Amino acid sequence: GEDFQHPPHLKDPLNSTCWITAKQNGNVIQFPYEPSEEELIDALMERGIQIASTCRGGVCGNCRATVTQGKARVEHSYSLTDDECRQGVVLCCQARPDTSDLHLEFKAGQ
Repeated sequence: GEDFQHPPHLKDPLNSTCWITAKQNGNVIQFPYEPSEEELIDALMERGIQIASTCRGGVCGNCRATVTQGKARVEHSYSLTDDECRQGVVLCCQARPDTSDLHLEFKAGQ
């Protein structure tokens, strides 16, 4: 029979489950995230990450987080400086995991 187990780099990164680790105020939450089912920002807020109400358009910057492991692609990051982008800062309303494991760090009480 055919082998349907594709190596990870062939998978569409936007539709495979991603294991998210999010850190805020010394608390760490971990959960499997399904990009096809919900926005990352909603998944994080449902699980207790505090994010001030956000524009969801990549403009206000309230949902910024720093990627400490893994990679995420971001559609629009109008409110981020070049420096922030280089440091791995992403806007969660725009971020799509590009790796099967993504670690995010949030500032206290954003």
